[in-house]
Amino acid sequence: MAISRICSVDGCDKPHFGLGYCRKHHHDFQRYSVRRPKALACGIEGCGEVHYARGWCSFHYSKWRHRGSPTATTEPLAYVKDVVLGFASDECLEWPYTRTNAGYGQISIKGRRHNVSRYVCALVHGEPPERRFQAAHLCGNGHLGCVNPNHLVWKTPSANQLDRNVHGTDIRGEQHAMAKLTEQEVREMRRLSESHTATEIAKMFSISLAHTCKIIKNKSWQHV
Repeated sequence: MAISRICSVDGCDKPHFGLGYCRKHHHDFQRYSVRRPKALACGIEGCGEVHYARGWCSFHYSKWRHRGSPTATTEPLAYVKDVVLGFASDECLEWPYTRTNAGYGQISIKGRRHNVSRYVCALVHGEPPERRFQAAHLCGNGHLGCVNPNHLVWKTPSANQLDRNVHGTDIRGEQHAMAKLTEQEVREMRRLSESHTATEIAKMFSISLAHTCKIIKNKSWQHV
């Protein structure tokens, strides 16, 4: 996978456009003859290569992108074989490489990204009974990158959801970063539906009519 370059100006992380600059700094260089800053060196001690992105050369930046650390010395697949599969402790084992935005470990196998928990669960317990089964974390710390094989079991989506409720890791309702309503407002909307139209309620709370109808009919925010 090609690595996207970024501007070489210190502190600028915009995409590369030309001559080592982003579009803005390239424009400044062409129009105002702004002198190109001296090339920075990689921030890894003893490296000496030219800076590429995030304070590292292209080699160490690539390591960070694919392994989670610019100084990683062990390949992710080797880590699974040598560390994860032989891990006998009851403590959580945190995945030290790439993760999703939600915190779950990722691993690249033959050019394709895979969920580490699901990959490890299949190695330890065999393939899931059905494709819909999920690799559930008995510890409730999958979002923290736990890949301890002793904490992984195959469960149906509904059973895994119940576990999230028990562990308190289910992000829904007003806990969601994109939520526009609170639980109190949702209850108020349903109360108002007895005397107001959905269109009127949608305007009161500044949300779409479709979303309002789903809330009133209990098709959305069902936990409230």
